[in-house]
Amino acid sequence: PPSSSPSDIPSVVPSISTEPTFISKAPSDVPSLSVKPTGAPIDPTAQPTISTAPTVDPYKEATIQISIPSQLVLSGFQMPTSQVKINTVLTLLADTIKARASVKLNSNQRVKSVKILSINGVPFNGSSSRRLQDSALIEYEIILEEICSTSKCDDSQAVANALYQSVTQEMRASIDDGSLTTAIVQSAQASGADADALLSAAVESGDFGEVVTTIIGLLGDFYPDWSGGGYCLNDGNEPDYMKLNPSLWVYSTRSSCCTRYYSYAYNDCMGSDAVPSGKYYPDWDQNQESRCLSDGQEPDYMASNPTAWMYDSAEECCTRYYSWDLGACVTNSGGTAVESATRKWYVLDGEEKCVQDCEVNASEPTCGGLANPWDSLFATSSECCS
Repeated sequence: PPSSSPSDIPSVVPSISTEPTFISKAPSDVPSLSVKPTGAPIDPTAQPTISTAPTVDPYKEATIQISIPSQLVLSGFQMPTSQVKINTVLTLLADTIKARASVKLNSNQRVKSVKILSINGVPFNGSSSRRLQDSALIEYEIILEEICSTSKCDDSQAVANALYQSVTQEMRASIDDGSLTTAIVQSAQASGADADALLSAAVESGDFGEVVTTIIGLLGDFYPDWSGGGYCLNDGNEPDYMKLNPSLWVYSTRSSCCTRYYSYAYNDCMGSDAVPSGKYYPDWDQNQESRCLSDGQEPDYMASNPTAWMYDSAEECCTRYYSWDLGACVTNSGGTAVESATRKWYVLDGEEKCVQDCEVNASEPTCGGLANPWDSLFATSSECCS
């Protein structure tokens, strides 16, 4: 028969009842101590996608890359008061130019970068302590890329020329109609106090040099080989600190790298890539006569910055550097005085008479010699004498 009182010792046999002894009407006051989950875990609805292939950059393959050496004259801005503000101003300028140059590009074209190279002839490397002046000549480089339409880039020069024309036309138009100035000022307003130097800025003018075309594939950018003495190389062996910050150290063309790091030995740096520009430079190494030469032997500092020093014709070069001896300079430079004569009328110094701007010769008694740069020129003798 069943016991009428509880046992003093527990049963050694567990209960095998399958029914609860009572049904709880309220939640438990203490958490469950069970180490097992209340139900089976839920499987994910799908397996994660694991890609074994890297994202492909189409511009790493057969690509046409062009470099456009450019400059603009910026006026009407306040003097930056710190290096931080100078860096901000130049970064904002580069970004604004990049955006404007990208306006008409298609899906196979892109502006890779815009780099500020110098300010008023002084190379800029991100740490220059020289402050901007009230009017600044900004020299910069636009690097563009276009995917080749053929595997061998057979039409590279035609494509490069078309890309050059498209971008420079857009840039010229934005300078002429004031939209580049507007974009710069708007960017300055959005950037806050560090860019306040550009709030009253205006782009007065701009110019673009000849396009430099490169076919790129596995070749890398150019870096300064300071340890090996190889000037600028593109063998992919640049130091890690350059790889980690390529926008500061490496350039897409040998010319840009040589200009930045080896302007004092530009021709040696360029090596076999050095191509005579055909432009005229002042021959200051000799003191015997006034003349400009186009023999490709210009000093390195001129070769690295031809837009600042060299000219397309002997007359332009002589006018710039030997204006007091213009006729002789043009003749000594391989031209003739006839090339620089305008045949307009001017008042001859020391005499109250008007003569023509042309070399003195017996057959033309009205010629009084080449006019000086400071002489006022007139279309007719009556205008000159009035």
